[in-house]
Amino acid sequence: MCKLKNIFIVINDISKVGGISRVALNLYTELKKYYDVKIITGNLNKDNFDYYKNAEKDLINLNIGSPHKLSSRIKLLFWYINFYRKIKKLNINKQDVVIGIETYINFIGSTLNSKKILTEHTSFKRRFFTQLLKFIFYKRADYLVVLTEDDKKFYKKFLDNVLVIPNFIYPSDKVSLLNTNHILYVGHINEGKGKKFLCEIIKHTSWDYKLVGNGDIECFKNLKNVILKGEILDVEKEYLSSDIFIMTSKKEGFPMVLLEAKNYGLPIVCFDIPGTRAIVRDNIDGFLVEFGNINKFIEKVDLLMRDYNLRKKFQIEAKKDIKKYYPNKVIKKWKKIIEY
Repeated sequence: MCKLKNIFIVINDISKVGGISRVALNLYTELKKYYDVKIITGNLNKDNFDYYKNAEKDLINLNIGSPHKLSSRIKLLFWYINFYRKIKKLNINKQDVVIGIETYINFIGSTLNSKKILTEHTSFKRRFFTQLLKFIFYKRADYLVVLTEDDKKFYKKFLDNVLVIPNFIYPSDKVSLLNTNHILYVGHINEGKGKKFLCEIIKHTSWDYKLVGNGDIECFKNLKNVILKGEILDVEKEYLSSDIFIMTSKKEGFPMVLLEAKNYGLPIVCFDIPGTRAIVRDNIDGFLVEFGNINKFIEKVDLLMRDYNLRKKFQIEAKKDIKKYYPNKVIKKWKKIIEY
């Protein structure tokens, strides 16, 4: 067992509302029960203070702005160089543990003089240059934590220090009543998230769709059955006032929104890709559709729209399965690799 001094969770922007920052904040909350934990972030958006306020006293802000607002790869490269220079000036030593959240932050974290636990939250199918950097930098880690067995198989081709620890979610005793005739989408709206697929699905189904998130929304503005919610902090009420959750992504790591949907008892329809099939059980708590098969996707959504009893059956199964993602199940695995 190692003698710990501090744990540093390192992320590009803890105040950016989304799945990765929620993972970091949840991890902070649970690890804080046992250790001295700080979060190192490149930016803090004060408009989103309520989102990260519970960690306020343990935030170390490098104050270099948000990478999410940068318009070019060159600017992004210099942002990460600046992040590297600033974090190197912090007093992080061998007794500390650094937990990297996000791929390029992991590359920086791997150079620090500490115990290094790097985490991957996105699909392993990335650009060749990024894959090459992973091959170089991830060998320096004490552990690489991935979210699915599919990811582990990929990284095991060139790394020995890989293990699976899924994201966790806090229990909710609230569930949707499944009687509102609303379908919910939560996430950024772009081509990677299947914007064109989403637009076609909405056009060919009759219920109202609530789209929570920012991005390219042009094709949705003229659709009468679309409610554009934008980016909001309190998403719980949207889950509770919806009957079906859909995801149209082309690739995913381990999407928190699917855990959230199951936590609130929503049946799910999504494409069958590595990140979704790790969470959704086909014909048990949702439907996994062959990637790109829009007609089949619409068919499954229509089936759930028509059949309340099927929605209720999926809800019951989802609430059973989500228990394995509760903190008490997952945090034991984190403590083990932190302390040894």
